Amino acid sequence: MSEADGGAGGGGAAAAPVVAASAGAIARGVRPIPPVFLEGEVVHGFGRGSRVLGIPTANLPDEVVKTKASHVKPGVYFGWAVVIGDGDSKTASDVATEEVDALTDEVPAAPTVHKAVLSVGWNPHFKGTKKTVEPHLLHDFGGDFYGAQLRLLICGHLRDEAAFDSLEALMSAIHEDIRVAREALDSEEFAAMQSDARLVGEAAANDEE
Repeated sequence: MSEADGGAGGGGAAAAPVVAASAGAIARGVRPIPPVFLEGEVVHGFGRGSRVLGIPTANLPDEVVKTKASHVKPGVYFGWAVVIGDGDSKTASDVATEEVDALTDEVPAAPTVHKAVLSVGWNPHFKGTKKTVEPHLLHDFGGDFYGAQLRLLICGHLRDEAAFDSLEALMSAIHEDIRVAREALDSEEFAAMQSDARLVGEAAANDEE
């Protein structure tokens, strides 16, 4: 995740004016939104999440952003995510398990749902020129999963998009976003959303928001 923030309704055609901010000056508050469901293949982003910030993101394709997230205002949000498949990082053990399941007609276990915090917007700190959706899953996967399918349910809003006066201020703000998102998702209101059928059901890809 780079930085960002906003609400869930309103135009997504152009970035709103953004002023430089310090981490301590950011107004942050947990606010529920009408849940937004997104799904798509995990693709390579700008590479800043892991390389520059040390916070890897599971980026969604531009087409998903344009067709499913155009109404989502720029901002930092939180929600629940599921990774289906392992993409390019599938191991021999994974393949063997799948083969055993196929031979025994074993019903696959329900997918694991992870907490997520995400940036939606133009990444003003890095002077971005296109709208992106960059989820950071609050789980250590031990490697990349490019090519896997990501299901994402955006549940709430944390703060507005901002350009920061230093990289250190940006990183400090992101770590605080993660802390607040963890706490919010533990609350009864948001914890209940992790069982949403669009996340854990096999037909999620065919569901309409």
